[in-house]
Amino acid sequence: RFGVAGAALSSCTVSAFAVWQTAHGSGPFMRYGVPLFNAGVLQAFIAALSLSGLFLAAAIAERQRVEEALAREESLRRAQEQYRRIVETTNDGVWIIDQEYRTAFVNRRMADLLGYSVEEMIGHSLFEFMFPDDINSKRGELARRCQGLHEVIYNRYRRRDGSELWALV
Repeated sequence: RFGVAGAALSSCTVSAFAVWQTAHGSGPFMRYGVPLFNAGVLQAFIAALSLSGLFLAAAIAERQRVEEALAREESLRRAQEQYRRIVETTNDGVWIIDQEYRTAFVNRRMADLLGYSVEEMIGHSLFEFMFPDDINSKRGELARRCQGLHEVIYNRYRRRDGSELWALV
């Protein structure tokens, strides 16, 4: 209940009482007539008491750490699931690209806005969904973003049917 510190304190208290009793000629370790043998039995008792208590306390402490880690992992899993649900059900388009400007994630709403399925967009370059005239300016905007500059940008995307979709980034 009190962990390693409680086990150590309990072992120390019981050991001190056993040593005191043995030193004063009473207690369970005075059965044998040889004082050196009595001291050896007392020492074996103290070792068994201390080690078993400390091992048990360490095992319980480790189990508590594992349970806490599992609880944190479950909490993180629930938070990720909630985030995923929010991203999937929002009315806004969510589009994540990797360092090579390929689509790493796109929610269904963004895919619908462009007239594609999510599967059709994953792995494809961002520039495949843009008009050729806009690609150079978009590369410049992305380079500024990589440098930490965040600005409000209106982008023009090309839908499957060739029409325009203006989006605020």
